[in-house]
Amino acid sequence: MRLLIGFNCCVDYTIDHVRAFRFQRHHLTQPANGISIAELVHSICGCQAQVLSAAELQIRARMPQVTRERIRTALAVDRSIVKTWCMRGTVHLLPAKQLGIYLAGRREAGLQRNAGWLKKMGYEKTWFDDVVAQIRSALANGPMTRREIAGLVSPNLRDLIVHSWGAGIQLATAAGAVVFAPGETKDVRFVRMDHWLPGYSDPPEEEAQNELLRGYLQTYGPASLGDFAIWLGGTVGLGRKMLNRIADEVIEIEVGSQRLLLLKKDLKTLVTVAPPTGVKLLPNFDPVLLGHKDRSHLVPRKHHAQVFRVAGWISPTILLDGRVIGTWGWKKKGKGIEIGLEPFGRLPREAKVGIEKEVADIGRFFDQPAIKRDRTR
Repeated sequence: MRLLIGFNCCVDYTIDHVRAFRFQRHHLTQPANGISIAELVHSICGCQAQVLSAAELQIRARMPQVTRERIRTALAVDRSIVKTWCMRGTVHLLPAKQLGIYLAGRREAGLQRNAGWLKKMGYEKTWFDDVVAQIRSALANGPMTRREIAGLVSPNLRDLIVHSWGAGIQLATAAGAVVFAPGETKDVRFVRMDHWLPGYSDPPEEEAQNELLRGYLQTYGPASLGDFAIWLGGTVGLGRKMLNRIADEVIEIEVGSQRLLLLKKDLKTLVTVAPPTGVKLLPNFDPVLLGHKDRSHLVPRKHHAQVFRVAGWISPTILLDGRVIGTWGWKKKGKGIEIGLEPFGRLPREAKVGIEKEVADIGRFFDQPAIKRDRTR
């Protein structure tokens, strides 16, 4: 039975309300003080991390005075954050304590996504358990690369293990059996979950799905089921099934021509939160840019191609008062870091001042002098 969601039409909700709410929840209005790195990562539903330095810079943009060493200690020593495939089939940093919410919550979507691809490649769904078991067995003596793992599994599974998308390993991570081993080596290594996080166990799948949808709406709301499906890497039908189970906690509001979902407990915040101000230099794949189908509230449509590029590449962006006003990039140069700016137009004085502060903080973060290549007009 489909449950009905309450509708609130008594307040004139605007896209400015939506932008302000999302930026507050992403810690881009006020910095994240008094919480741990793991708590920050959980509060924004993970950091996309196929480029680890980008994930580190996502944390820097939200947490004042955090150091790269602290982040890497949280990942490799404290093990309070974990690197693994999750939403959209992409690599994320996720909080260890709540890891089951993400893995079990997305498992159905991940298996749906992989099942079609595996069938096309000639693999049967019934092989899932065998793939996972063989990978776990291969990793019995410690971390290994994909090629090392492939040398220890059945010959018919080797191509699946070494495939550039890591399809076989993704199945094992989705099952909660394997995670990335820390370290930035040429060949990525993987480690068994029970070796890396002893005592890890999945919550019940429906409970995890419910909590994942709550977390998404709390961070990315107001949003549609279509938005959630894109963020998750699942289907609208799966999202609707989750929504039906927590329908009494959710309300639908009208924003322009859109009807969007929000947790009832967040309605007051939506209309009272202060708008974002100031400048931020956000890195590649920043989460605030990845939660919705329509990003026109952030990026002018004529500049979409400069930010949302081919093959899912998301450019680093310059934010002013909650809107993208350009892109930027960084590279090592000598004993320092060179930061190049590509603004969409002439920068106002307050943007230039804010950019200088951000450039200096990026230098602090990398513990290297930061030099700005000035293309600010």
